[in-house]
Amino acid sequence: MDTKDLKGNKAQFDRKDYLDIKEIMEEYGLSDMRVRTCIRNKTLKSILIFVGQTKTQQHICHKNDVIAWRNKSNQHTKRNDGRNKYNVYCTPSEKVMLDQLMLDNKIQLPIGLANSKKIGQE
Repeated sequence: MDTKDLKGNKAQFDRKDYLDIKEIMEEYGLSDMRVRTCIRNKTLKSILIFVGQTKTQQHICHKNDVIAWRNKSNQHTKRNDGRNKYNVYCTPSEKVMLDQLMLDNKIQLPIGLANSKKIGQE
């Protein structure tokens, strides 16, 4: 694919080796805000190209750079099972009621205690 970079130089590259922001969002389940912020902060390398013969610009990132960025990133936005993570704050007696309510309604969600120490003991 022939295109011109922002300096007007003719650049050749294979588009199949690059992902645009929308493709990165879809493949990794990220928001466009997160991807754009990482590009702006230069934690994700990108090339800014003109789209076709227009003056519209588009960021594209090499697939290897995206993979390296995701491996280096210690913050992952989604759980492996696709559910959101919520915190429920309750007393031990409320937890018993919550467990019973979930059992009665056949809801199977993992609910654990943030602090496993018993209240009143040191």
